[in-house]
Amino acid sequence: MQKPSYPEQITIGGRAYRVDRVLHDDFFSINVLYVEPGGGRQILKLSDFRMIGGFLFRPMAAWMSRREYRIYGKLEGVVGVPTLGPRCGDRGYFHDFVPGKPLDRLAPDETVPDDFFDRLVDTYKEMHLRGIAHVDSNKRSNLILGNDGRPYVIDFQVALDRGNGRTLRRRRESLFLALARSDIYHVYKLKARLRPDLMRPEEWALADRPRQNRIYDRIFGGPYRTLKRMIYRSGSTQPRWRRSGNGRDTDA
Repeated sequence: MQKPSYPEQITIGGRAYRVDRVLHDDFFSINVLYVEPGGGRQILKLSDFRMIGGFLFRPMAAWMSRREYRIYGKLEGVVGVPTLGPRCGDRGYFHDFVPGKPLDRLAPDETVPDDFFDRLVDTYKEMHLRGIAHVDSNKRSNLILGNDGRPYVIDFQVALDRGNGRTLRRRRESLFLALARSDIYHVYKLKARLRPDLMRPEEWALADRPRQNRIYDRIFGGPYRTLKRMIYRSGSTQPRWRRSGNGRDTDA
C-alpha cells in the first residue's frame, strides 16, 4: 500500500488546524483528524487508490470525491449528518468531526439510547426527501453513536443521488425508491438486533429483507464478495482503526 500524502496544517474559517492522527485508512480512502488550539476538530477524507499503479486511477478518485462532496452538500442542515467543510485539492474534502463511537465498535455490554433508532429513521427520511439514498446503511461503521447520545450518518461514497435529469428517469426513480427502502430496512434490522425490546409490531415487518434486495444480493452482492475475497485474501481492504494513547479506540 502506498504511503498517503496529506497536508500537515490547514486553515478553515480563519483557524489553523494541524494533523492529530489518522482515524481510518484502506485501499480507497483515508480519514485524517485535524485539531486546532480552540478545540475545533475537522476530518479530511482523501480519496485515493493506494496500490501498485494506483496513481493511474487518480482521475477516478477525484471524480468520486467531487461526487461525494456534492451529495454531502445536498444534505447540508440534515440533523445527524456532519457539517460539510471546504475542498482540499482534487481528491479531498473536510467535514466536522463527530465525537462518538461507530456501532461496530460497541462493547457487548453497551447499548444505544431508547430514541436512537427513531432519530436515525428521521435522518434517513429527510435524506430521502432531499433525493439521496445512503446505500451503505448496512455497515455499522457508517453509523455513529455520538457522545451526545444521538445518531450520525457518515460516508456517502456509494450513495445514490436521485437527480433531476430525464435520461432513464423512470428506471432511476425505481432504483432510488428500492434503495431508500433498503436504508430503512437496514435500520430496523439493526434495531431488532441491538434493541429488540423497543421494536414495534409494524417495525418487525420493515426488518424483513425486501424482495428486491434478496434478488440484488443473489445476482451481484454474493459474487462481488467472493471476488473481493479472492483478490484480497489477507482482508487488507478492511479499515485499520488507530488507537489513542490510552489504548482505547479513537472516536470516528
